[in-house]
Amino acid sequence: MVCGALAGAISASITTPLDVVKTRLMTGAAQGGVSGTVKQILMEEGWVGFTRGVGPRVLHSACFSALGYFAFETARLAILNQYIKRKELQQMQDFGVNVGVGVAST
Repeated sequence: MVCGALAGAISASITTPLDVVKTRLMTGAAQGGVSGTVKQILMEEGWVGFTRGVGPRVLHSACFSALGYFAFETARLAILNQYIKRKELQQMQDFGVNVGVGVAST
């Protein structure tokens, strides 16, 4: 879970500047496409403008990534255990059939 949270936090912090530009374009807060939005953010807020909302975004991504990895690993282990149990049961049944054939042939 910790690794999932860390992965989510890192990816969110790295992609936050792109998300800021995307959000400004979607809300109509900026004009002139991507390059115009980037220039506007730099002129009005400086480089710090690209980090707006990084805290909540990192927290959100860390939580959901941790939950996602936990759910994946739990499901993977449950499926693997079921597979192993079926394989063992099949081997025991095959062994029982082979022993029965051996006894019947002697």
